[in-house]
Amino acid sequence: MAAQRRLLRELGALGTEPLEGIACWGSADDPSLVEATLEGPGDTPYAGGQFRMEVRIPPRYPFEPPIARFLTPVYHPNIDKRSGTICASVLKMPPKGDWQPSMGVGPLLVSLRSLLSAPNAADGLDAEATSLYRRNRAEFTRTATDWTKRLVRHDPRGPDEVFWDPYEMRIDIDRVEGFDAVVHLAGENIGDGDSTLGGLVGRWSDRKRHRIMESRRRGTKLLSKALASLKAPPSVMVSASGVGYYGSRGDTVLDDDASKGAGFLSDVAEVWERETQPAADCGVRVVNLRFGVVLSSRGGVVQKLYMPYLFGLGGPVGPGSQYMSWITLGDAVRAIEHSVQREELEGPVNACAPNPCTSAEFASAFGGALGRPALIPLPTPVVKGVFGEMGDETLLVSQRAVPTALLASGFRFWHNDIRTALKSAVSYHSATEPATHG
Repeated sequence: MAAQRRLLRELGALGTEPLEGIACWGSADDPSLVEATLEGPGDTPYAGGQFRMEVRIPPRYPFEPPIARFLTPVYHPNIDKRSGTICASVLKMPPKGDWQPSMGVGPLLVSLRSLLSAPNAADGLDAEATSLYRRNRAEFTRTATDWTKRLVRHDPRGPDEVFWDPYEMRIDIDRVEGFDAVVHLAGENIGDGDSTLGGLVGRWSDRKRHRIMESRRRGTKLLSKALASLKAPPSVMVSASGVGYYGSRGDTVLDDDASKGAGFLSDVAEVWERETQPAADCGVRVVNLRFGVVLSSRGGVVQKLYMPYLFGLGGPVGPGSQYMSWITLGDAVRAIEHSVQREELEGPVNACAPNPCTSAEFASAFGGALGRPALIPLPTPVVKGVFGEMGDETLLVSQRAVPTALLASGFRFWHNDIRTALKSAVSYHSATEPATHG
C-alpha cells in the first residue's frame, strides 16, 4: 500500500507539471501499473514516433526499481525488439545500477527517453541492433528510422508517417517506395457486438458485418495494389487473416493447407487473403498469417473475461468440448517478425500455439490463473439466444488448427500450454518472458 500511495502522489505531481515529450497515467485496472507514451526525441531515428510503455511498480518501491518495457517495437541496442525489455542502469540497483529511492516515475521516464537519444552499445541487449550500431552507424540510423515509420489516416506530421485512408481508397504511395517489408493488420474488431457493455453482450448487426468485411477487403486491396504499382516494391508483405477460414470443424486437426470451411468469418478470411493477390502477382512474397485468438492482458478475450472470472463467475461455454486455437500477444508479434525474415514462408500460415485447447480447458486455466473456480457453464441455448451468429462463430465454433509451417521454419513459441499462457496474460509479461531468444 505504501508503494501505491507514493505512486499516486507522483502521478498527481506529474499531472500538475507534465514532462516534455512524456505522457503517463495510472492504469484503470491495475493500481501498480503505469502506462506511458514517449515522443521520439528530435534529431534521432525515433523523431516523430510515439512509443508506448508499461512501468510496473514493485511492492518495495521505491526501495527497489520499477520494471519497465516498451510496448511499441523499437530498434535500439538497449531494447529487445521482441519483448520490449530494456537494459538501462536506471532500472538496476547499485552497485550495478543507478536507481535511488529518491527517484520516481518521472525521472525514470526522462532517463528512458534520453536512452533513445544516446544508446549504450557497451551494455547492449538486442544483439542485431547493437552490432549494427557499432559497425555502421548510418545503416543503423536508416533501419531504426524505418522501424519508426507507420501508416496514419490523419495528415502526416513528419517524414516518419505515411498517409492512407482505406475507406476513401487513398494512400501516399510515393512515401512507401523503398520499404523493405509491409505488415498489414488493420480490420474491424470481430469480438464486439452492436449492443451494450462494450460489446460483451450483443450481436452482429448487418452494419457490423459490413464493417468487418469491408475494413479488411478495402484496406488490403488498397495496400496490395499500391505495392504492385511501385518501381521497387518491398520483398515481403505480411497480412493478417484468421483461423476462422476453416469454419467449425470439430476435432479435425487443421494444418496450413486445410480447406475452407463454412460461415461468415470463413468468407471474410477468404476475401481478406484474396485481396493480397495483386502484390503476389508482382513478385512480393505474401504471407497470410491466420491468427488464433490472441491472448493479452491489454485487450480482447482476456480483458473481457477478467472480471467475471475474478468473481468466480467463469466456466465452460457451450458443450465445453469445442477446440479453440490461441496465441499469446508476444508470440503473435514474434511470428510476424519471423514471417518477414524467413523466405520459405509464403501463403497461408497458421499463427496459433501448437496445443489448441477445449473450451473447458480454457475455463479451467483462466480460473487457475486467478486462483478462482471456473464451474459456472454458459449453455449453448443461452449463447445462441444472446449472441446469435456472433456466438456461433466466436464462442461455439471448434477450430483445432496447428502451426505446421511456422514450426517447420524454425519458429519456437514462448507459450505452448494454455495454463502458462493465461498466467502470463493476466499478469505482467516482461517479468515472465525472457529478454532474448534464438
